[in-house]
Amino acid sequence: MGMYAGNNSGCLYLENNLQASNSTVEHVIPVSELVDMYFNKNICLPLLLFFPVAKISKTSNDLLRQIPKTNANHDFPFRRYRKAKIKSKIFTHTGIEVDLERYTIKHHFDLVRETASDKTNAFNEDFAQIYKSFDIDAKLADMLSTW
Repeated sequence: MGMYAGNNSGCLYLENNLQASNSTVEHVIPVSELVDMYFNKNICLPLLLFFPVAKISKTSNDLLRQIPKTNANHDFPFRRYRKAKIKSKIFTHTGIEVDLERYTIKHHFDLVRETASDKTNAFNEDFAQIYKSFDIDAKLADMLSTW
């Protein structure tokens, strides 16, 4: 979710050792794939707003651009990073390392729920309000039942 959260730019995922002057925000599942999910898989727009976004280096972003977008995997969204041979580690905003091979979309939405229920800072409060107003739990249950 690309909303302000201090230095994280609202991203739930961050590349380690990131320098602000050499960073960009990237949709872990490419936007073209998200658009396809909206039109062809009936994934509602409010739910798509909560799909994974990462703050990564421009170097890593360049590596991602060199592989075909068809390498995106909805079930395992970070496998594309491994295929691009990104050497840096990716962490959740809570400091947990993401296993690029095994991290699933379910893990991501568990993190989304956890973030929405954690009221320890202003970002989480805003995040929780948006999450609740769109009734993401119900939409997510529907999506995962047909995934």
